[in-house]
Amino acid sequence: MSVLARGLVLLDSLSELGEAGVAELSRRVQSDPSQVHRALRVLQRGAYVEQDPRTKKYRLASRVVELASSYLKRVDIRAEARSVLLHLQETTTHTAHLAILSRSYSVIIDQERGPSANSLDVVMGDIAPLHATALGKVLLAGLDAPSLDHVLARLEYAPLTTHTVLTEAALRAQLAEIRRCGYATDQEEAYRGVCCVAAPVCNWTGKVVAAISVSAPSWAIEQDRFPALAQRVLTGADTLSQRLGYRAREVLASNGQHDPPIDSVVPQAERIK
Repeated sequence: MSVLARGLVLLDSLSELGEAGVAELSRRVQSDPSQVHRALRVLQRGAYVEQDPRTKKYRLASRVVELASSYLKRVDIRAEARSVLLHLQETTTHTAHLAILSRSYSVIIDQERGPSANSLDVVMGDIAPLHATALGKVLLAGLDAPSLDHVLARLEYAPLTTHTVLTEAALRAQLAEIRRCGYATDQEEAYRGVCCVAAPVCNWTGKVVAAISVSAPSWAIEQDRFPALAQRVLTGADTLSQRLGYRAREVLASNGQHDPPIDSVVPQAERIK
């Protein structure tokens, strides 16, 4: 193994382990400790790793963060989402959407339309109310407590259909359930005859920056098929989040009294059975 290859393997190992000593890394990369030590010294001189003076263990250092930030700043969420939306549309035969939060609305920034008979009449740039759509609710679930309070206080709970949530208390109850299961649903709450499943998309910091969804006529989705459809949407959201640099996988959970910090709201495909 070349010095460069060994260095890259060590960086990858430290990204998974957090920190480790020479002996542990030697076993991990199956190299002689002296070779690992030399490679670590080279990486340390370049500020790619640093050594804890007390434990003598190594961990990733500032240069790795700088390189990652430089790459992630150039990531175009729409470009990264294209293949995910297309795959969702092809595997479900329904329309897939990508949306972001803007003030008191969700904004559709991309979509992959399903067959005309199954398509929701929404185009890129359209806005939708947060309280009545799966996309809007999953974006709300990603806000920290102060931000959520600010947005909810300004929402107009307009009755769009007979199924629309009409009070802040009812909406907060739905948001708690969204954090528990990891995805949001909209069952004819915004449009009569249309159902939707949405999941959050996170960036490298864990912040929810967008949401993806699949929408379909209510007759096309039986009640017992929602978990299976949610699984596909969650998998797509996970894939897109990873492309944006997100790697950790933690459970959506509230602390029981307040809404969780934004970095605790993450995709959880494995939560859906």
